[in-house]
Amino acid sequence: MTDQPRPPGRNWAGIAAMLGGIAALITAIVGVLTFVVAQLKDDKPDPAKAAAPVTTVAPRGTTAGPAGGASAPAAATGATAGATGGAATTASTGWQTVYSDVAFVFDNNGVDFAQDRPKRNAGTSMQLYSGGSSAVSYGSDSLIALLPSGQKGTPEACVDVIEAESSRTVQLAGGRRVCVQTPTGRVALMTVKGPAGPESSLGWKVTATAWQPAS
Repeated sequence: MTDQPRPPGRNWAGIAAMLGGIAALITAIVGVLTFVVAQLKDDKPDPAKAAAPVTTVAPRGTTAGPAGGASAPAAATGATAGATGGAATTASTGWQTVYSDVAFVFDNNGVDFAQDRPKRNAGTSMQLYSGGSSAVSYGSDSLIALLPSGQKGTPEACVDVIEAESSRTVQLAGGRRVCVQTPTGRVALMTVKGPAGPESSLGWKVTATAWQPAS
């Protein structure tokens, strides 16, 4: 009788090696998944940090508005610039500004400073008129004087110079200032800007400010 060939036996060493490889792969996959989950958790925003308020600084001269924006400039304190007409404003102790820096042409038709604004062509109520190259007072109760260069243009300075050296006429030229005191006690300061035309007989471009005693 001939021997039959024996079937090959199982290769247990090979199977063990394959199972070991699969286990190592599974372990690696689990490690990768664990790392990914940890990274996703760290990337989540912190609600406390997200809700932190943002503080802004308003530009200088403004106040902070809603939502950190800048509102209109803060209101300035103190006196405002003198008005060019209308209601009287306090100028200095004992005086009120009636009008300030009102421009007009000063000529031989004269001007009345005792109104709410300088009134030209005022007839016999004028205090001052142009004699061409000079300002001339009208009436014995109207007092005028040249305010020296460098003196402050205040009612007090005008009163002082009128009391010291009032005259009937004052020579006119660009930059000169003429103080006027009306019969009612109002004080005006007329500043000469320059000739109104090629000849002084056409008048002078001037501005005027007037004060009255505070009541």
